[in-house]
Amino acid sequence: MGRFFFMAGQLGLDPPTMKLCPGGPTAELELALQNSEAVANAFSCSIYSSAIHFLVYCSGHLISDEKEEVEQTLQSFYITHLDCSKTGLYPTVLYVFAPHLPKGALVEIKSILYVPTNDDGVATREMETAAPKSALSEAWRDWGAQYSELHDSCCQIHTMGGRICSAVVSITSDIASKICSTGEQLDYSEQHLTALAIFCAFQLIKILVDNKFSWDSITVRLCALIIWVICMVGANS
Repeated sequence: MGRFFFMAGQLGLDPPTMKLCPGGPTAELELALQNSEAVANAFSCSIYSSAIHFLVYCSGHLISDEKEEVEQTLQSFYITHLDCSKTGLYPTVLYVFAPHLPKGALVEIKSILYVPTNDDGVATREMETAAPKSALSEAWRDWGAQYSELHDSCCQIHTMGGRICSAVVSITSDIASKICSTGEQLDYSEQHLTALAIFCAFQLIKILVDNKFSWDSITVRLCALIIWVICMVGANS
C-alpha cells in the first residue's frame, strides 16, 4: 500500500516575508499552488501527479466575478497540467466558501496526496470485522429503495490498492428536488435541510459499509460526518 500525505492548508504567502501577496484572489491562488508544490516536492511527490483530493477554500467576501476568476485560474494553472499516470485518476476538486480564512486570506488550498509503492498491485485482505450488508439493508431499507438510483449520480469514490481513500457526497439542485419531493418549491426550510442531511448520512453509511468498515468504525466516523453535513447544508441555506 502506498503512502498518503494530508497536506496542511497552503496560503498565497511570500516565503521570505510570510505576508500575503498582493494582486487579489487569483494571485494568492497561484502562489498557494507554488507553495503546495514545494511542500509536496519535499516528500518526493507532486500536486500535479499525486493528488487524489484537492480542496479550495474561498473567502466569503469574494464577489461573483472573483469566484469565476479563481475557477479559471485553477483550470489554467493546475487542472490542465495534471498527470494522472501514477494515481490512475483525476483528483476530486471541491470549492468551499468560508466566512474567514487564516491571515485574512482570500484563498486557501488543502490537498491529499498519494504516493504508490511497489506492492500496490497486491490484493489487500478484507477486514474480518466488516459489517454485514444485511444490517444496512434492514436498518435503511426504506431509504435505500427510494433513493438507490441517486447513489451513482451524487457519490464520487476513489480507491487505491483496494482501499477507499476519498469519498465525496454532493447534491445538485435537481437531486435536492428529488429528495425533497413534496410538490412544493425547494426553499431549504428546516424540513428540507433535515431530509438532505439524512440522505447524505445514508449515502455515507453505504459507502463505509460497502468498503468493509466495521460498525464500530462507522459509529465514530458517522458522528463527525453528520455534523459536517448539517453544518455545510445549513451554511448554504
